[in-house]
Amino acid sequence: MATKQASGRLQDKVAIVFGGTYGIGEGIVKVLQREGAKVVMTGRKEDKGAEAEKNMLGAIYMQADIADLQSCNRVAKETHERFGVINIIVCNAGIYPSMKVENLTEDHITSVIDVNLKGTIIATKACLPYLKECAKANGGARVIFISSITGEHTGCPSIGVYAATKAGQLGFMRTAAVELAKDRITVNAVLPGNVPTDSLLALLKSPKMSDGDCRDSCVAAVPLGRLGTPEDIGNAVSFLASDEANYITGQTIVVDGGQTLVEF
Repeated sequence: MATKQASGRLQDKVAIVFGGTYGIGEGIVKVLQREGAKVVMTGRKEDKGAEAEKNMLGAIYMQADIADLQSCNRVAKETHERFGVINIIVCNAGIYPSMKVENLTEDHITSVIDVNLKGTIIATKACLPYLKECAKANGGARVIFISSITGEHTGCPSIGVYAATKAGQLGFMRTAAVELAKDRITVNAVLPGNVPTDSLLALLKSPKMSDGDCRDSCVAAVPLGRLGTPEDIGNAVSFLASDEANYITGQTIVVDGGQTLVEF
C-alpha cells in the first residue's frame, strides 16, 4: 500500500502518546509526526523507548508507568515545560494476557485493570490542567483513547478482563466528554480490529497453529480481506486530533475492515 501523503492537519501541535514505543502506538506516533505534530511517546521499558526514539527521528521518549499518577504527572509537566503547550493526548498503553475466567487470579485482574483502565483515567487526569490551558488559548484540545472492538462489540475467549477494561474505557470516555465539553476538550475513542502486532500473534498462537495460520485465520474474518496496520489506527487518531473533528465528542470510530459487520 502506498504511504499516505501528509496534509499538515496537525502542524506544530504537541501530542503525548502514552504507550507509543511499539505496535499500534508506534504507528500512531508516525502518523502524528507525518501530519506535523511534535510527539512525546511514553513506555515502561527504557530499552524499547530508546530504540523507538532512534527509529522515529524527532519523537521524544519519556519513561512512564501509565498506572502511576506521579509518573504521568511528570510526563505532562516535562512536556509542557519543553513545548509550552499540550494539544493532544492519546491513551494507547494496554496489555492483554490470556487467562480463562475459571483460572483468573487477583493479580491478573489487577494488573490488566491498572494498565488498561486505571491508566487511561490517570493519564487523562494528569494532563487535564494543561489541556484546559491549551483549549482556553487555542479554542480546543483533544483526548483520544485506543479501545477495542473486543468488549464493546465482540467477545474473545481468555481475555475477559481485557474486554471489561476496554468497555470501561468507553464508559469513562462518555462521561469525560460531557464534563469537558464546556472547556472545549473533545474526548473520543478508536476501536481497532485485528492488527498483527507481536502481542496479538502471541495471544492467538497455539501449539497447533503457526504464525501463518494465525494470520490467515484473522484475515478470513475481515470482509476487506486484509489485517489492519498500526498506521490505519494512526490515521483515525489523526482525524480525531484535528480541527476537522472539533464538533465530534464522546464517539467511537471502529477501524476493523468490516470485521464486526459479519453476521455469521
